[in-house]
Amino acid sequence: MKKVNSTLFKTNKQTELTTAINKLQLLNNLTETQSALLEQSTSKETLNFTESKQNLNKGLTHITDACFNFFEHITRNIKSHEIYANLCEHKENSFLHIKNEI
Repeated sequence: MKKVNSTLFKTNKQTELTTAINKLQLLNNLTETQSALLEQSTSKETLNFTESKQNLNKGLTHITDACFNFFEHITRNIKSHEIYANLCEHKENSFLHIKNEI
């Protein structure tokens, strides 16, 4: 136990812990319970589909309509830049080019 405590409070470990906590908070803010979404979602049929695909671990996550729309917008924007001409022109730098464009 002493080794765990001394390792945890090193500067780089504190940074890693803070980063992990921030990521967890971000993910928690993007998700919502099924019951809350049943009240406010405009696509209630997708909730039933998600629930039907759940496994025993309940690994699928329910997200709000706004969160879905955000990720759909980002995906469409990325796909619009992933055209043959751009991929040929930017080759191994395609990722950076698309990142800079969006």
